[in-house]
Amino acid sequence: MILKWFNVPYSTIYNSLMLLASWSHDLSATNPYHAGACGRRGVKKRKANDLEGLPSRKSLRLQLQGDIKDGSLSFEALEQASFAAAEREAEADIIPSGPLQMIDAYKLEQDIWDETKLFLGSIQNFRSKTPSSNMNLIPLDKYQSTLEELKVTEESYAKVVPSRIYSMEFYPSTTSVLIAAGDRDGYVGIWDILSSRGASEGVHLFRPHQRPINCLSFRPYFTHHLLTTSYQGNVRSADLQNLVFEEVYHDPDDLWITYHTFQSPHTILIGRGDGSVTLVDLRGHQKQKGYNAIYPCHSSKRANAVKSLCFHPLKKELLLTASRDGDVSLWDIRGKMTKPVTTLPHSRIVHSALFSPLTGKRIATTCTDNHLRLYGSEDPGKIKLLRSWYHDNNTGRFIVPFKLKWHPQRDDVLFSPSKLFPRRIEAWNSEGMLLSNLISEDHLQSICSIVCHHKHLTIVAGGNGSGRIYLFHKGLKPIS
Repeated sequence: MILKWFNVPYSTIYNSLMLLASWSHDLSATNPYHAGACGRRGVKKRKANDLEGLPSRKSLRLQLQGDIKDGSLSFEALEQASFAAAEREAEADIIPSGPLQMIDAYKLEQDIWDETKLFLGSIQNFRSKTPSSNMNLIPLDKYQSTLEELKVTEESYAKVVPSRIYSMEFYPSTTSVLIAAGDRDGYVGIWDILSSRGASEGVHLFRPHQRPINCLSFRPYFTHHLLTTSYQGNVRSADLQNLVFEEVYHDPDDLWITYHTFQSPHTILIGRGDGSVTLVDLRGHQKQKGYNAIYPCHSSKRANAVKSLCFHPLKKELLLTASRDGDVSLWDIRGKMTKPVTTLPHSRIVHSALFSPLTGKRIATTCTDNHLRLYGSEDPGKIKLLRSWYHDNNTGRFIVPFKLKWHPQRDDVLFSPSKLFPRRIEAWNSEGMLLSNLISEDHLQSICSIVCHHKHLTIVAGGNGSGRIYLFHKGLKPIS
């Protein structure tokens, strides 16, 4: 009736719709940002037939089981059923303690394991070719102009892990560009960025833990070892040469583990859920011999977890800790660590407190009171607040807490996640002034709550809540 009122023939309408459909098809085929091969690169979603072996949930009400009153189940029956289902799921996902062979933790198709094995074997060749870098010698204004040129391209983003990224770090080499990430469900993904060939598309996936991997790092001078710390209560070292996940620490009290940092290539300090820290020697093959002293630190207060650990780059006896109670404390580890050298109080949870990587003359903190802070730490006994500025750190339940990260070879550049539109990664100088906004509206449309910078190359990475990593770069070619 409407068509008659406008006096439009049906044939004209039909021909117009067909023409629009053909235009739409042509645009989809030529649009480089349409979900093509690059957009789907990396870990794939689970297919429906992958779930066939899992038992389906059945309604107790329809089976007339449990305590039925007025056509509904009692609370006790529902509670027992939910606990039983949770126990069955937990038993199916149990990862045993002790050494775990990589092939047993491998989560891609087994027919491409040989491809992954060949890739892991080649990592040995990368570490010996790493040259010394002088990125700290580049003037700040020149580095700032370089940041303005960084963009995300088609080949520089991929889904590396199945779930929300909790930790991320670049492999410290210039002969190849690799990055590792840990997610909410205990998966570790290693992305060989320059490789898109083969069935793996450059992404190699493992599951050495059951719970979030909140800290992940390559071991200094032994970079074929990748350490992962999990809320599960253990720390594993992935030996990429011998293809095994060694368990270097399992908490004797079954506390959740929050963080780790290296004091030396052979010793790490581990943050625990009760506010204490443990020193572990990685050279002890009998793991009981590897355990050293447990320092109380923040454990005098109830439910007070250590959120981050950082050693002074020049004075390795000085340890900086951040905690759930809002205290940032500086400790001298040569003592019993019962009383801090100094404390920097914050009003809410501090998720990170880090020394500047070269001299340690600056401390950067990220707090859930929606402020970023910079302190002058030239004199460890008299640390002064230099600047505090507003930054929306209220991430809520479904976004990983924000953490400031220093450029690994500069004392004057930091990077932070952001909730602003368009989505971005922010770069700041050592005075707390904004240097640059890393924005790529064509590709980056989600919050990257985890950020890091390559040690030798000008590449900035952001990890989001769906397991994707986005790389801002000028070019991904390695230095030969």
